[in-house]
Parts: sequence; C-alpha cells; structure tokens
Amino acid sequence: MSFTLPFTIKTKIVFLSLLFFTVGVFPFSWNGSLNSRLGEGDQLGVRYNYLENFLSLSANAGSLRLQLELAYNQPPEYGYSLIGLRQGLLTYQRNTFTVELGNLSQVFGSGISLNLFEERNIDFNNLPVGIKLDYEQSDRVWWTALVGRKAPFQFYSPSSNSRVPDAEADYWLGAVRGIFSSRNQNLQMTPYLVVSLLSSPIQEFSVDVTSEKIVIDTLMLDVAVSTTGLSTSFSRKNWDLMLDGAWTSKIFSQPHGEQYILVTSTSQGIFTKDMISGTSGYAFYGRFNRYFDAISLMLEYKNYKLGIESANEKTDHFHQATKPLPYQVGPTGLSQHDVSLLGAITHPVDYGDEVGFNLEIRWPLTFEWTVRGQASVLSSSDDRSITAPITDRLQGRALPTFHANYAPFQEYLIELEYAGENFATREIIAFTQSTLSGLTNETAQYLTVVPAYLTFRLNDNWVLGLVSELQTASIKSMDQNEIEIGGFDFNSAHHIISADYGSNVSVAAIWDYTNDPTQVDEAGQPLDNWLSGEVSLRPTRDIQIRASYGAEKGGVRCTGGVCRVVNPFEGTRVTLEVRF
Repeated sequence: MSFTLPFTIKTKIVFLSLLFFTVGVFPFSWNGSLNSRLGEGDQLGVRYNYLENFLSLSANAGSLRLQLELAYNQPPEYGYSLIGLRQGLLTYQRNTFTVELGNLSQVFGSGISLNLFEERNIDFNNLPVGIKLDYEQSDRVWWTALVGRKAPFQFYSPSSNSRVPDAEADYWLGAVRGIFSSRNQNLQMTPYLVVSLLSSPIQEFSVDVTSEKIVIDTLMLDVAVSTTGLSTSFSRKNWDLMLDGAWTSKIFSQPHGEQYILVTSTSQGIFTKDMISGTSGYAFYGRFNRYFDAISLMLEYKNYKLGIESANEKTDHFHQATKPLPYQVGPTGLSQHDVSLLGAITHPVDYGDEVGFNLEIRWPLTFEWTVRGQASVLSSSDDRSITAPITDRLQGRALPTFHANYAPFQEYLIELEYAGENFATREIIAFTQSTLSGLTNETAQYLTVVPAYLTFRLNDNWVLGLVSELQTASIKSMDQNEIEIGGFDFNSAHHIISADYGSNVSVAAIWDYTNDPTQVDEAGQPLDNWLSGEVSLRPTRDIQIRASYGAEKGGVRCTGGVCRVVNPFEGTRVTLEVRF
C-alpha cells in the first residue's frame, strides 16, 4: 500500500525544509512583522467573533530570499480557520535570471489575461503554488514563464454576505511572456500566452422516470483554456499610451448549458438552452496620459467580453465554465474612492461583459490649490432582457449606453483640494447612477457632497481632523421600456472627528446615519444610526495598537473591481501591528 501526501502538505514540508537549510548553511539577515486582529460582537443579531494572527518572516542569504507567512486564525474575520503555514515564496536571483518557488504573484500587461494577487480584506486570493522564471536576455528583451496550481480557489458568489466562501474551483495555470523594447525604450511590445485547466462543479437537472421527480446531480466539469494577447506601450515626453488586447478560447469536457425546470398542472420537465462544448471571448483595455505644463489628463477605455451571461447565469456559481477565469482581473476603468459614502456605492466590475470610458483631469491652480475632475460611463454590451444564444453574444456594443437593460453606471465628480503648511482640506461633489445589482432594472441615483475633509495642525504635536459626508439617494424600479413603476428616496451621512498627538496617540469618533428603509435588523426594525469610537497608540516606531468599540454600518467593500457585501457589526475590535 502506498501513501501520498496531499499537495498542500507537500508544499509546507518543502518550504520548512528549505528554511532550515538556508538558516543552517548560509549567513543570513532577516526581518518580519506581526498583524493580529481580534473582534467580539454581533452581526445582525448573530454572535460574531474572530481572532486573526499573521506572522510574516523574510530571510536573505546571498542570492536566496525566503518569505513565509504563518497564520493562527481561530476563526478569521472572513474565510476558514487555519493554524500553520499560510503561504511562502523562495527566490533565487543571480545575474540575468530569477527563479521563484511558492505562491506566485504576476501581472501580464494590464491584467486582463493574467493578474495574480491577494487581498486579505475581502478574502480574495488567486495565487497559485508553482515555479516562475524571469530571464533578461539583453537590455531590450526579457522573458517570464510560470506554471502552478491553485487548489482550491475559494470565492464568494455574487451578493453573498457569508463570512466563509460558498463556492470553489481548481485550476492549473501555465504562462509565458516576452517583453521587447526599442533601443530608446520608448516602445515596448509584450506578446503573451496563458493556458489553463479549470475544474469546477456544475449542477445537472434530470427527471426520474419512475418517480417523475426532479433529480439534481453535482458533477465536475473540466475546461481547457487558452489566451493569447499583445500589450503595447508608447511613451514620449508629454504623453504615453498603453494598449492591451487578448482572445480567450474554452473547450468543455462535456456539453454545458443553462437549464430550466418547467412545471405544469400535470407534469414537470427540464428545458436546456444553449448546449455548447466551448466558448470564446476577448478583452481590450487602453489608457492614454497627456501631460501639459500644469494640467494632466488620463483617458481609459475598456471592452471586456470574457463571459457574457444571462441574469440567471450570473448568480449561479455552478456556471464557472462560462465566466471569466479567476485570474482575469483587468483595470476597473473607474476611480477607487477613499470617501466612505462614495466607496460604499463602488461599481462591482463585470469582467465578463462591460464596456466604458473613464476620464480624469488634474489641474494645479496654485502651489496650494488643485482641482480634479472625473467622469466614468460604463454599461454591459449585451441587452440582459434578451436571452440570445451564447454564440451570438459577442456581437454586443462597443460603446456604453444609458439604457436600463444594459446595467449602466455613470459617475461625475469634481474635487477641490487645498494643501497648506498647517491646514489641508478637500471639498467634493459627485453624481452617481447605477443599477443596484447589475442584474435587474432597479436603478439608483446618488448625489454626494463632502463639505469638509480637513486636517488642522495646531502646533508641533497636535493635529485635528474633521470629515463630513452627505448623500441623498433615489431608488427607482423600471420596466423594460424604462417606465418607472416604483421606488423610494433616502438620505445618508458620515462624520468623523479626530485628534492626533505627536503621531503617537490618536482618538476618533465616527457617526453614520441613514433613513434607508432597506436597512433593518434581524427583527425587521429600522437601523438608522451607527456610532463608534477608536483609539490608536504607537508606543514605538514599530508597534501600533488600535481599538474600536461601537456600531459599524457595513456596506460594500471593493478592491480592484472585486467586491463583497459586509454586514453591519456591533462590538469591539482590536488590532496589533508589530515590525521587527
């Protein structure tokens, strides 16, 4: 009888062995950090406690560098409990080549075809375990090749507010890229190839011939994927341009389609639509920057058609075969806001079907005053009220539209910023319109005003801060002819008062308010006020402690277009950060 260690255990043994070998044989230097988070409270009437500890270690020995992250999460705020090695990376660098072994991060071009990263705040991690080689052939030619496996890739289905992933997949990944630069480095061309084998569960409906009942079987579907692309960048003294385009082809291990259960007064049956053995899609992203004497301008255009789906398919995490791959995470094409109320309505990017523009202009009026303007217009390219065959859906629009059937999003913002020696402030006004879920014709319009986002330095030690955000919203339900059939209005506010002494001690009070009728507790009673306080201590340069107590509103948390729903929280949070 033979015994085979699981893949993850093998990986941990390899990393720990290499760590002991490195420490024992080579003279080395090292550093690390500890991030601990404790939370005790309630989330919508349910007890919600978490304990997270992340210990990051980095050791350098000659040409070798070893990075490890150990975890003691019982349980974490989001995700599953873990005690032990969470991830690691061994790097060997010598002259013109670098070899990496472990959890690999990488971006090809703009990321529309390959973007491997982790964002702990939303429990997103698509880093495969494998090996990567970077080789500098000359000062004008560079090569990158990698192969690895992510098993499992755990994720949250759309609109899920669970604290643990409710879906998963498994994929092997191989990729190669060449970077070819002109002699003066003004032109770079980057062709690349990404191949993958994705395995994910699917649900298949059938009717039992004996009992005539609906039977649901969960099967594994394998998807062979290939993506070819070309990223090109041009740069001159006063402008630069980036263009990135890619084509993706998928082949399924068995025909796959969208199924419906049909029920009549005498019988029930299964209807399957669009049985296909594979799909194709493409993605394009372009960015143009222009620099004048005082004004800078950025224009982005994106056209993502990596997995055009119906509304039913978008909410079904068993349909991973027709969706964008977990590592196809391109630019969002819109601003990522640090203003709380604007950030709460950030648009979740649909990498399967989205087209649009983003324009930003920055104009320094004087040494202290700066004006920034931003306009984003996005929509799907496919009419989501029409159930067209999958093979016809790549014929969608190349320009965004405001029609409700295309899940439009638009935002216009003007910001005035002042930065003086002892006083700084920002004033913002923004209009945002979007479909709430991207799946229905329920639209929302927001007018957000930030009259104060200021800091004032009283002397060498004391700094005072004030943030005031106001927002009015109008929710409208529309039919397919864009005729209003219902809706409601509400107002929201977010305020912070803070004081800091010597960058070592700070206190803050945070108040959120809304009369949104959809904000209710577990008993259906309205929730309208959330008040909390926070204290931060920095006893040394390398140690920081933060503690907060009270009620937090929750909302939507996004990073790079990947979003998840965060429920309201009431209780205590404590965070410890140590560097050594």
